Amino acid sequence: MKNYIFSVPILPGKTDDLKKYIREMNGQRMEEYKKSNQMAGLHVEEFWLQHTPQGDTLVVRWETENPSKAFEQGLKSTEPFNTWFRDKVIIECLGVNPSDPMPLNELLNDYQIQMAGEKKDQKTYQESFKK
Repeated sequence: MKNYIFSVPILPGKTDDLKKYIREMNGQRMEEYKKSNQMAGLHVEEFWLQHTPQGDTLVVRWETENPSKAFEQGLKSTEPFNTWFRDKVIIECLGVNPSDPMPLNELLNDYQIQMAGEKKDQKTYQESFKK
């Protein structure tokens, strides 16, 4: 399973709303949330709030084999949970236009300590996401 990490600026004044929606996801919408992540191929999804001098940012970490599939699920799916998440989090709090494609990140460095006797996979990080 590969890690995929990205960040999106939170619109000014929307941090408390974002926190409220994430609490709702982890409460009354938990079953829908689990189903959505399964359909998107997400094994782990973490949301981190980063405070910066330029404003708050949402940092997301996924464990997935295919981040493009996860973005597609969040931006295009008509499932009720995904529609709610898109309207409340993606559009209202992050200001992302779901019609715009989400560009994949470019890995600049991947330092990993290799244990004695282990073989390092020779594929590049970007190649590992191509299906």
